[in-house]
Amino acid sequence: MVASSRQQTAGKYSPDGTRIAFESNRSGTYDEIWVSDADGSNAVQLSSFGTPETGTPTWSPDGKVIAFDSRAGGEANIYLVDPHGGVPKKLSVDIRGNNLPSWSHDGKWIYFVNGEDAHNSSVWKVPAEGGHAVQLAPHPATFPVESPDARHVYFMRENQLWSVDTEGSDAQQIAVLPSNEEDVWVPFGSGIYFFHYTDDNKQEIDFLDLSTKKVRPVFFPEKAGADWIGGLSVSPDGRWLLFSQMDELSSDLMLVENWH
Repeated sequence: MVASSRQQTAGKYSPDGTRIAFESNRSGTYDEIWVSDADGSNAVQLSSFGTPETGTPTWSPDGKVIAFDSRAGGEANIYLVDPHGGVPKKLSVDIRGNNLPSWSHDGKWIYFVNGEDAHNSSVWKVPAEGGHAVQLAPHPATFPVESPDARHVYFMRENQLWSVDTEGSDAQQIAVLPSNEEDVWVPFGSGIYFFHYTDDNKQEIDFLDLSTKKVRPVFFPEKAGADWIGGLSVSPDGRWLLFSQMDELSSDLMLVENWH
Protein backbone atom coordinates (compact mmCIF):
# COMPACT_ATOMS: atom_id res chain seq x y z
CA MET A 1 0.00 0.00 0.00
CA VAL A 2 2.66 2.51 1.07
CA ALA A 3 6.06 1.61 -0.31
CA SER A 4 9.46 3.18 -0.90
CA SER A 5 13.11 2.17 -0.59
CA ARG A 6 12.88 3.31 3.03
CA GLN A 7 10.79 2.06 5.94
CA GLN A 8 7.06 2.59 6.50
CA THR A 9 5.42 1.42 9.73
CA ALA A 10 2.56 2.14 12.18
CA GLY A 11 -0.04 2.74 9.45
CA LYS A 12 -3.47 3.97 10.60
CA TYR A 13 -6.61 4.46 8.50
CA SER A 14 -8.38 7.80 8.79
CA PRO A 15 -11.94 7.68 10.21
CA ASP A 16 -13.42 7.96 6.70
CA GLY A 17 -10.99 5.39 5.26
CA THR A 18 -9.64 7.72 2.56
CA ARG A 19 -6.17 8.37 4.01
CA ILE A 20 -3.40 6.60 5.90
CA ALA A 21 -1.11 8.14 8.53
CA PHE A 22 2.21 6.39 9.09
CA GLU A 23 5.78 6.86 10.25
CA SER A 24 8.67 6.65 7.79
CA ASN A 25 12.34 7.49 7.43
CA ARG A 26 11.95 8.16 3.69
CA SER A 27 12.94 11.81 4.20
CA GLY A 28 16.33 10.97 5.68
CA THR A 29 17.79 9.19 8.67
CA TYR A 30 14.98 9.37 11.22
CA ASP A 31 11.27 8.59 11.23
CA GLU A 32 8.79 11.39 10.69
CA ILE A 33 4.99 11.48 10.43
CA TRP A 34 3.49 11.16 6.95
CA VAL A 35 0.03 10.88 5.40
CA SER A 36 -1.04 9.45 2.06
CA ASP A 37 -4.19 8.55 0.20
CA ALA A 38 -5.62 5.14 1.10
CA ASP A 39 -3.92 3.57 -1.94
CA GLY A 40 -0.50 4.86 -0.81
CA SER A 41 -0.31 7.73 -3.33
CA ASN A 42 0.25 11.45 -2.67
CA ALA A 43 2.39 10.99 0.45
CA VAL A 44 2.99 14.22 2.39
CA GLN A 45 5.40 14.77 5.28
CA LEU A 46 3.83 16.33 8.40
CA SER A 47 6.72 16.49 10.89
CA SER A 48 10.37 17.50 10.53
CA PHE A 49 11.95 17.02 13.94
CA GLY A 50 15.10 15.33 12.62
CA THR A 51 15.52 13.35 15.84
CA PRO A 52 15.10 9.68 16.74
CA GLU A 53 11.83 8.16 17.92
CA THR A 54 8.99 10.08 16.32
CA GLY A 55 5.92 8.04 15.46
CA THR A 56 2.71 6.23 16.53
CA PRO A 57 0.28 8.52 14.66
CA THR A 58 -3.42 8.25 15.52
CA TRP A 59 -6.41 10.09 14.03
CA SER A 60 -8.98 12.09 15.95
CA PRO A 61 -12.52 10.74 15.40
CA ASP A 62 -13.42 13.67 13.12
CA GLY A 63 -10.23 13.22 11.08
CA LYS A 64 -9.13 16.82 11.66
CA VAL A 65 -6.12 16.15 13.93
CA ILE A 66 -3.36 13.53 14.15
CA ALA A 67 -1.78 12.88 17.55
CA PHE A 68 1.68 11.33 17.70
CA ASP A 69 4.69 11.15 19.97
CA SER A 70 8.28 12.32 19.64
CA ARG A 71 11.36 12.53 21.79
CA ALA A 72 12.49 15.76 20.18
CA GLY A 73 14.51 17.60 22.81
CA GLY A 74 15.27 14.34 24.61
CA GLU A 75 11.92 13.81 26.35
CA ALA A 76 8.83 11.93 25.21
CA ASN A 77 5.92 14.25 24.43
CA ILE A 78 2.61 14.08 22.56
CA TYR A 79 2.10 16.38 19.57
CA LEU A 80 -0.94 17.36 17.50
CA VAL A 81 -0.84 18.23 13.79
CA ASP A 82 -3.33 19.04 11.04
CA PRO A 83 -3.31 16.14 8.53
CA HIS A 84 -3.42 18.71 5.71
CA GLY A 85 -0.17 20.31 6.91
CA GLY A 86 1.06 22.82 9.46
CA VAL A 87 3.42 23.00 12.41
CA PRO A 88 2.98 20.25 15.05
CA LYS A 89 2.06 21.59 18.48
CA LYS A 90 3.04 19.93 21.75
CA LEU A 91 0.08 18.87 23.88
CA SER A 92 0.30 20.51 27.28
CA VAL A 93 0.06 17.86 30.01
CA ASP A 94 0.76 18.36 33.71
CA ILE A 95 3.03 15.29 33.87
CA ARG A 96 6.20 14.67 31.87
CA GLY A 97 7.44 11.82 29.68
CA ASN A 98 4.31 10.92 27.69
CA ASN A 99 3.89 8.83 24.54
CA LEU A 100 1.72 6.29 22.65
CA PRO A 101 -1.42 8.45 22.30
CA SER A 102 -4.86 7.25 21.22
CA TRP A 103 -8.25 9.01 21.08
CA SER A 104 -11.57 8.43 22.81
CA HIS A 105 -14.43 7.86 20.36
CA ASP A 106 -16.04 11.18 21.27
CA GLY A 107 -12.78 13.07 20.66
CA LYS A 108 -12.77 14.60 24.14
CA TRP A 109 -9.87 12.60 25.60
CA ILE A 110 -6.44 11.38 24.59
CA TYR A 111 -5.22 8.21 26.28
CA PHE A 112 -1.46 7.82 26.61
CA VAL A 113 1.41 6.11 28.42
CA ASN A 114 3.52 7.84 31.02
CA GLY A 115 6.86 6.61 32.33
CA GLU A 116 7.88 4.23 29.54
CA ASP A 117 11.41 5.68 29.29
CA ALA A 118 11.83 5.10 33.04
CA HIS A 119 10.58 1.49 32.66
CA ASN A 120 7.56 2.40 34.76
CA SER A 121 4.83 2.65 32.13
CA SER A 122 1.27 3.41 33.25
CA VAL A 123 -1.91 4.40 31.39
CA TRP A 124 -3.42 7.88 31.68
CA LYS A 125 -5.90 10.17 29.94
CA VAL A 126 -5.93 13.93 29.38
CA PRO A 127 -8.48 16.29 27.77
CA ALA A 128 -7.85 16.62 24.03
CA GLU A 129 -7.00 20.30 24.49
CA GLY A 130 -4.45 19.40 27.18
CA GLY A 131 -4.40 20.03 30.92
CA HIS A 132 -4.71 17.79 33.95
CA ALA A 133 -3.99 14.08 33.39
CA VAL A 134 -5.81 11.26 35.18
CA GLN A 135 -4.25 7.84 35.79
CA LEU A 136 -6.35 4.88 34.64
CA ALA A 137 -4.00 1.94 35.25
CA PRO A 138 -0.74 1.78 37.24
CA HIS A 139 2.52 0.12 36.22
CA PRO A 140 2.86 -2.15 34.34
CA ALA A 141 0.42 -0.94 31.67
CA THR A 142 0.93 0.20 28.10
CA PHE A 143 -0.69 0.68 24.65
CA PRO A 144 -4.13 2.03 25.67
CA VAL A 145 -6.99 1.87 23.14
CA GLU A 146 -10.66 2.58 23.82
CA SER A 147 -13.06 -0.32 23.27
CA PRO A 148 -15.48 -0.15 20.30
CA ASP A 149 -18.41 0.49 22.69
CA ALA A 150 -16.47 3.38 24.34
CA ARG A 151 -17.10 1.92 27.80
CA HIS A 152 -13.60 0.58 28.51
CA VAL A 153 -9.95 1.18 27.74
CA TYR A 154 -7.95 -1.84 26.69
CA PHE A 155 -4.26 -2.00 27.53
CA MET A 156 -1.42 -4.51 27.65
CA ARG A 157 0.16 -5.77 30.87
CA GLU A 158 2.98 -8.31 30.52
CA ASN A 159 1.58 -9.75 27.30
CA GLN A 160 -1.92 -9.94 28.74
CA LEU A 161 -4.88 -7.94 27.50
CA TRP A 162 -6.58 -5.96 30.27
CA SER A 163 -9.45 -3.51 30.42
CA VAL A 164 -10.42 -0.70 32.74
CA ASP A 165 -13.48 1.52 32.55
CA THR A 166 -12.94 5.00 31.19
CA GLU A 167 -12.95 6.46 34.72
CA GLY A 168 -10.13 4.18 35.87
CA SER A 169 -11.96 1.54 37.89
CA ASP A 170 -12.83 -2.15 37.53
CA ALA A 171 -9.51 -3.23 36.01
CA GLN A 172 -9.55 -6.85 34.91
CA GLN A 173 -7.63 -9.25 32.71
CA ILE A 174 -9.44 -10.04 29.46
CA ALA A 175 -7.17 -12.54 27.71
CA VAL A 176 -3.64 -13.77 27.16
CA LEU A 177 -2.59 -13.15 23.57
CA PRO A 178 -0.28 -16.05 22.62
CA SER A 179 3.24 -15.09 21.51
CA ASN A 180 2.04 -11.59 20.72
CA GLU A 181 4.10 -8.44 20.28
CA GLU A 182 2.54 -6.05 22.82
CA ASP A 183 2.03 -3.26 20.30
CA VAL A 184 0.63 -5.29 17.38
CA TRP A 185 -3.11 -5.55 18.06
CA VAL A 186 -6.27 -3.57 17.46
CA PRO A 187 -9.85 -3.89 18.77
CA PHE A 188 -12.61 -4.07 16.16
CA GLY A 189 -16.19 -5.27 16.35
CA SER A 190 -16.55 -8.11 18.83
CA GLY A 191 -12.87 -8.78 19.39
CA ILE A 192 -9.18 -8.16 18.87
CA TYR A 193 -6.99 -8.62 15.79
CA PHE A 194 -3.41 -9.42 16.79
CA PHE A 195 -0.07 -10.45 15.32
CA HIS A 196 0.94 -13.95 16.42
CA TYR A 197 4.26 -15.80 16.29
CA THR A 198 3.53 -19.54 16.16
CA ASP A 199 5.56 -22.28 17.86
CA ASP A 200 7.46 -22.98 14.62
CA ASN A 201 8.41 -19.27 14.42
CA LYS A 202 5.98 -18.48 11.63
CA GLN A 203 3.71 -15.47 11.67
CA GLU A 204 -0.03 -15.01 11.38
CA ILE A 205 -2.68 -12.44 12.12
CA ASP A 206 -5.42 -13.87 14.34
CA PHE A 207 -8.77 -12.69 15.67
CA LEU A 208 -9.80 -13.18 19.29
CA ASP A 209 -13.58 -13.13 19.76
CA LEU A 210 -14.07 -11.65 23.22
CA SER A 211 -17.55 -13.13 23.62
CA THR A 212 -16.48 -16.73 22.99
CA LYS A 213 -12.74 -16.39 23.87
CA LYS A 214 -11.99 -18.36 20.69
CA VAL A 215 -9.09 -17.48 18.37
CA ARG A 216 -9.18 -17.98 14.62
CA PRO A 217 -6.43 -17.29 12.05
CA VAL A 218 -7.16 -14.47 9.61
CA PHE A 219 -4.05 -14.07 7.46
CA PHE A 220 -0.59 -15.56 6.98
CA PRO A 221 1.94 -12.89 5.91
CA GLU A 222 4.30 -13.96 3.15
CA LYS A 223 7.27 -12.07 4.61
CA ALA A 224 8.61 -11.25 8.04
CA GLY A 225 7.29 -8.39 10.07
CA ALA A 226 9.38 -5.28 10.50
CA ASP A 227 11.42 -4.80 13.69
CA TRP A 228 8.87 -2.16 14.70
CA ILE A 229 5.43 -2.81 13.23
CA GLY A 230 3.67 -0.15 15.25
CA GLY A 231 0.28 -1.82 15.50
CA LEU A 232 -2.50 -2.89 13.18
CA SER A 233 -5.35 -0.87 11.68
CA VAL A 234 -8.75 -1.90 10.34
CA SER A 235 -10.52 0.17 7.70
CA PRO A 236 -13.77 1.76 8.94
CA ASP A 237 -15.87 -0.56 6.76
CA GLY A 238 -14.12 -3.60 8.24
CA ARG A 239 -12.93 -4.87 4.85
CA TRP A 240 -9.20 -4.22 5.12
CA LEU A 241 -6.48 -4.82 7.70
CA LEU A 242 -3.34 -2.69 7.52
CA PHE A 243 0.00 -4.06 8.77
CA SER A 244 3.74 -3.69 8.11
CA GLN A 245 6.15 -6.30 6.83
CA MET A 246 9.79 -6.36 5.78
CA ASP A 247 9.80 -6.55 1.97
CA GLU A 248 13.58 -6.35 1.60
CA LEU A 249 16.70 -5.37 3.52
CA SER A 250 19.31 -3.35 1.63
CA SER A 251 21.90 -0.61 1.97
CA ASP A 252 22.76 2.49 -0.06
CA LEU A 253 26.26 3.05 -1.43
CA MET A 254 27.17 6.74 -1.12
CA LEU A 255 29.88 8.80 -2.85
CA VAL A 256 31.48 11.81 -1.14
CA GLU A 257 33.20 14.29 -3.44
CA ASN A 258 36.25 16.42 -2.46
CA TRP A 259 37.02 14.22 0.55
CA HIS A 260 39.77 15.60 2.81
